[in-house]
Amino acid sequence: MNTLNFGTDAMIEELIEINAGMSAKQQHMLAESLRALVRLAKSEQLMEIKASVRKLTGSGFHVTGRTNKRDELASFGQHRLQFNDFE
Repeated sequence: MNTLNFGTDAMIEELIEINAGMSAKQQHMLAESLRALVRLAKSEQLMEIKASVRKLTGSGFHVTGRTNKRDELASFGQHRLQFNDFE
């Protein structure tokens, strides 16, 4: 199951091989726990990036996963046109 990039999967498999004394169930649990940890780290990183974008662009432009990015960009541009905010 390659849900992560090749480097991450290879590293997880290597960590599992190092712990060869574990049962198959324990190895599987460790591998899935490591994959979950990587997914959590990626989502935290994405949230930090979004917070930085909000901070840099001001409160008029919010990046969220639930809305259409094209609509957000259009409304942001329209706001700039209304107030002649060109720099």
